[in-house]
Amino acid sequence: MAKPSDIAELIALDQWTKSDSPLLYGVVTTGDAWKFGYLDRTHQILWQDIWLYTVLSDLQQLVAILLGIIQSDS
Repeated sequence: MAKPSDIAELIALDQWTKSDSPLLYGVVTTGDAWKFGYLDRTHQILWQDIWLYTVLSDLQQLVAILLGIIQSDS
């Protein structure tokens, strides 16, 4: 689960970045375990994925999520 400090960093990025993107993505990872979320800047809503993805068990899903984030930004 993301800590309040992780959420605060995503909100701070919203204030700092010059990007016009309506979504800011964030990830918390230990290297083996990954948790994703995003900030909907238009509606000021934070969303956190309920799943925890692990490198060995969920590698295909992890790569798909990361590619999806990269492709949605371009």
